[in-house]
Amino acid sequence: MDGSGEWSTPRHRHRAFWRRGPAQRPLAGDKRTTAFTLGGYEFPVTDRPLAPSDIDIPRAVAWAEALYAAGGGFLDGDLVWGAPPLPGFPWMEAILGCPVWVSQESGSLWAGPWLNDWDDVERLPPLPSNPWYQVLLELTAALVAQAGGRYPVTQTLMRGPADLMVALRGHERLCLDFYDHPDEVHALARWCTDIWIQVARAQLALIPPFAGGYTAPRLEVWAPGPLVRFEEDATILFSPAVYREFIRPCDQRIAASFAYTLIHTHSADCKLIPEVLAIPELAAVQVLLDPSGPPWEHLVPLLRQVQRSKALLITHELPPAALEALAATLSPRGLALERMISS
Repeated sequence: MDGSGEWSTPRHRHRAFWRRGPAQRPLAGDKRTTAFTLGGYEFPVTDRPLAPSDIDIPRAVAWAEALYAAGGGFLDGDLVWGAPPLPGFPWMEAILGCPVWVSQESGSLWAGPWLNDWDDVERLPPLPSNPWYQVLLELTAALVAQAGGRYPVTQTLMRGPADLMVALRGHERLCLDFYDHPDEVHALARWCTDIWIQVARAQLALIPPFAGGYTAPRLEVWAPGPLVRFEEDATILFSPAVYREFIRPCDQRIAASFAYTLIHTHSADCKLIPEVLAIPELAAVQVLLDPSGPPWEHLVPLLRQVQRSKALLITHELPPAALEALAATLSPRGLALERMISS
């Protein structure tokens, strides 16, 4: 069964979004913000790091099904929700050996650094026998079976190479590593990128196309081919020069490895946006308008710069009048507007 039968009219508008083709208005809809957190799926607080056996696959599948039901389907306005495998869990960090802890105060999850010696990466199990990798694929397959074609399943939330290196080494130490151990950092970046691409490909191999395409996790745009979403939030710590030397080659490899790629960025780290625009294979840029970031009016020249070469998804909490003014300043071609609803 393919639930795309209830979704026929706007599909061509998503295709046009990626081509930055003619459009009378932007794609628009509301984000299911609860999909970002683990709300409703809590891990028990323990005095040890979590283990793969702590992932309750039937409960995680039921959690995704409940999100689908709560939204009344897979459509959020023009946007297309998909079920990701527990997106609030730091899957890539766990696969790369980071211990994952549950905060006793908030119940949130965090991954601790562990890479003290550059050669320690060699002691991780090969990816096919990595237990975190195995449980991620098991959960992905279970979600596909549960969806049964009624709604899309997506890759999980996968932080990019910069974020993974920060998780492995720690913020302060990695910033020093760029200057003290540049060769080792380059090798670590390549290693993280290799594994990132392998993990993303393995998930996509298990996920059947929905209406002939795929949806991005937490960023509800549909593409008529394999689609991945990645992010590099740690770059807020780095200069543009450091990004260009150490991280952009990794992001370019990711973008070149898939038919459609979408990078998540923050307005508070808008210095990253001109850098990623230099990646020719990158298809789209999402800009999250942070409450702490510059006012949207100050970002208009940068957003127009994005639109000259990439599709643009803006995630926002703007009131209707401000949203209307923002949309009026931008071209509707290759534009999507995703409203976050504060809970």
